[in-house]
Amino acid sequence: MQILLVYFFVLLFLAGIVILVYGALRDMLSPQVFFMALGLKVVSGVLLGFLYSHYYSGGDTFAYFDEAVGLASLGSSAFWSEITASTLVSEPVRAIWFMRLVAVFIYVTGADYWLTTVVFSVGSFLGTVYVVRAFSLWDRTFKWPVVLAFMFVPSVVFWSSGLLKESLGGAALCSIVGFYAVFRSSRQLGVGDVFFMVLSILYLGIFKYYIAAMLGPAVVFLFLIQFSKSWLPYWSEWQRASLIVGMLAFPVYVALTWLSPNFQMSRLIAVIQFNHELILSQSTTSTLEVLTVTGTFLDWGINGIYYMFSGLFRPFLFESWAFPVWLSAIENTLLLLITFFALSRKGVLKKLFKIECIIAIVYVASCAALLSYSVPNLGTIARYKVYYFPVLILLLASATVRSFRLGSQK
Repeated sequence: MQILLVYFFVLLFLAGIVILVYGALRDMLSPQVFFMALGLKVVSGVLLGFLYSHYYSGGDTFAYFDEAVGLASLGSSAFWSEITASTLVSEPVRAIWFMRLVAVFIYVTGADYWLTTVVFSVGSFLGTVYVVRAFSLWDRTFKWPVVLAFMFVPSVVFWSSGLLKESLGGAALCSIVGFYAVFRSSRQLGVGDVFFMVLSILYLGIFKYYIAAMLGPAVVFLFLIQFSKSWLPYWSEWQRASLIVGMLAFPVYVALTWLSPNFQMSRLIAVIQFNHELILSQSTTSTLEVLTVTGTFLDWGINGIYYMFSGLFRPFLFESWAFPVWLSAIENTLLLLITFFALSRKGVLKKLFKIECIIAIVYVASCAALLSYSVPNLGTIARYKVYYFPVLILLLASATVRSFRLGSQK
């Protein structure tokens, strides 16, 4: 009886939030699109639970929940003592803090695993709503590209749902990208915009610091390039961009080493290589081995392109027919065809040769290359695509819109 009451009040609370959000967005999205996207998120979260329980025999999502339940069952004093206890560098710090976050939710609500997945899925969905609204207010031609990119790409919807770090991580990405779109729309930034931006930065900094390391400098650069138009009105955009890159180099390095000691030059390559070899040793299929083509330093460039391409478009259809790899392969094949189609359109390359587009491309390419090398398992990469696939889809879809204005003057 108690769990039924928990379901009733939590779902009632979620329904109230969804209705309020839909009321603010009804002029932009039809109820069919809005509630279809919401339904896909919730169903994906539940299906993710079934996938892990029946196909992977547990996995991260149930490990987080089981450990969180153990914490939530403690007495009040012991619970808050455990939640706020410091961690050791040698421990899986991000997993521990995520488990504690889940534990707080369970402690307050008493929710079971399936209700928790619904809450996380709805939270992720609200992030997509925010980015859709922000881009639509910036330029109405962005509406359907951003709806497609953040609400209806199957792998993005699936892996950013349910009880995973990627669920809230996807929402954080939406909040940060959406914040920039709000700024570019010339609307006054509200308290809510700033609040969710700060929360998103904190979340990525704590749980996905390597994503924050690539996304943060890109967004800071874009803000500065816009401010520089009034600071240096007689300079060309490329001159201002060069100056900003030079100005940001040292502060960004200091900020990244503060974010994690792994970004120190003496450790960065060693950490990436360690992760690469560890994943290879733990994986038996769908791995990305280093290519040896020339036996010279040219192999660095060849492997960079190979891992970037693999992070974007692999696995291919012919690589594996095992479930669920073939589902990802179908999506990757369609994306590759769409990419060729978009780039073949007249004037598309010229549209993409703008500061904002180039920064977005660098971000996508960096994520694809570094993540696929550091985690050379195609199954795991499919999960991490949550952080850069939407940006790529948005670029491709927007670049084919005739009135595309990304990179125009504010």
